[in-house]
Amino acid sequence: MNSGSRKLPPPDWDRLGPLGESLLERRSVRSYSPETITEEDLSLLLASACGISDPVNSLRTAPSGGATYPLDLYVVSETGVEEYVPEDHSLVVIKEGDTRSSLAHHSYRQSFIARAPVTFVICADYPRITSRYRDRGIRYAILEAGHIAQNIHLACVSLGYGSVAVGAYDDDDVANALGIEGRGHVIYLVTAGKPG
Repeated sequence: MNSGSRKLPPPDWDRLGPLGESLLERRSVRSYSPETITEEDLSLLLASACGISDPVNSLRTAPSGGATYPLDLYVVSETGVEEYVPEDHSLVVIKEGDTRSSLAHHSYRQSFIARAPVTFVICADYPRITSRYRDRGIRYAILEAGHIAQNIHLACVSLGYGSVAVGAYDDDDVANALGIEGRGHVIYLVTAGKPG
């Protein structure tokens, strides 16, 4: 039985500082200018997504069930596909060449993906977490993908970029197109770039 409701005070966004601004400005952006994301900004976006925030304890910016870190993050750009390695904050080339059109095609022809300067692809290696949490680990991995995606969205706003989360794609075809088949399950895409 509903015992009534209570009115809350209006949110004082200023108390959150720059985070408050980013939360207020975050919107889904599907139109991008051809301007690339700078190497410095890409570095910060990746560190924000799931980079090491506590080197002593090897903890990251996104929470992970039991600190198992079952997710891998890939960067798709005009130069190719690269895997982000948080441990040494580096990118490893997986596939050379522009696969963005193929990625868009296998994402049910969402054409903005082909024009986005960068798409972040989040993949889950479920055994890393199910070995500890059994089937519930799958849920934890999916929740972690949401944490990483939100970190990317808020960091994008702070740096003047737009972004949008994409959940509509063919998992296997995307993995094959990007050369990451056998490296886990594709569970989330986030495109990013200067709004255009």
